[in-house]
Amino acid sequence: MKRFSACDMAVIPLSLAVTGERVLPDMLITVREVTTEGADPLVLVSKDCSSLGYHPFSFNRAYISFQGGNIMQMLKTLQPRASTQIAEPPVARFLFADTRIAWLWIIVRLYVGYEWLTAGLEKLTGRSFTLDASFGQAVKGGAWVFSGHDGAGLKGFIAGALAQAGGPHPAVQGWYAAFLQHFVLPNAAIFSYIVTFGEVCIGLGLIFGVLTGIAAFFGVFMNLNFLLAGAVSINPIIGTLALFLVLSWRIAGYYGVDRYLLPLLGTPWTGSLAKKQAPLPKVATS
Repeated sequence: MKRFSACDMAVIPLSLAVTGERVLPDMLITVREVTTEGADPLVLVSKDCSSLGYHPFSFNRAYISFQGGNIMQMLKTLQPRASTQIAEPPVARFLFADTRIAWLWIIVRLYVGYEWLTAGLEKLTGRSFTLDASFGQAVKGGAWVFSGHDGAGLKGFIAGALAQAGGPHPAVQGWYAAFLQHFVLPNAAIFSYIVTFGEVCIGLGLIFGVLTGIAAFFGVFMNLNFLLAGAVSINPIIGTLALFLVLSWRIAGYYGVDRYLLPLLGTPWTGSLAKKQAPLPKVATS
């Protein structure tokens, strides 16, 4: 039996494989090699078509035989691959996708949003916005932006982080310390604006429920960076709560702008969910 390779990743449409007048459903298969056995060459097709953008199929023995220029289908045991989706448990659906529990997430939203907004406003104005005895008082280090010495506050924060990068068990890992020293520090003024307005936008997004999942995601990202820089403080608490807001993005902003914005925007895999209701047909009356 003689074997020879076909063109690499040669693709033929299955719709061309006909038996009599019957045309099979249209999909693509990959020719791996051609086997000549006797007078009829057999084309061995690939077992995995996922790289072609089609659903994979399982081919135990799949061949296409060519006889006198006519294509004859000889597929055996062609079976769609079983679904691999695991159903979401009822408790997860209730907590993260049921509007009846949305009241819980607005409490979490307001708390986490308050922490981010007050932190951002302090960096923006240089004064405390915490709802306690320190409200309105000047904060240590002053404003991070629009102060004539932009970046000074962030440089002080980086200096504290780099001081924790030494020793046998450093609080700040060497790779992150190098990132701060060689990338963030030389661009401290730019990063001061990014951090300040990032915190303000995250806070406003969570409080008003505007793209809540996205706002919470960037909140978790900033919490992670603060933790990597050795600043524990309240970051583990609001970071964990923000992570739950990411998981509940479908309903976390239900009592907020997202109740109207998300159906309008939809998702990348569904498109807009706001559909005009088709007018009901008029009932003819005699």
